[in-house]
Amino acid sequence: MNAPLRIRIDRLVLHGVDPRDRDAIGEAVRAELSRMFGGGEVPNEAMPSHSRDVSNISRQIAQATHGAVTKETDRVR
Repeated sequence: MNAPLRIRIDRLVLHGVDPRDRDAIGEAVRAELSRMFGGGEVPNEAMPSHSRDVSNISRQIAQATHGAVTKETDRVR
């Protein structure tokens, strides 16, 4: 049985993003990573966003993180 995967992102610096969207982006990244790593659908509380790009930004962050973790996991195996 595999141990649960835990990813901790202490700091995420995004230039050119409205600072008021930080919580919405963080929650969207968490939900997307959970979905990508097989955690199923995570209810995405509709956090208020000041930018239409929150969904796209969070998806790109999650895809990059997933790719890096998957690549490292494959390398270690």
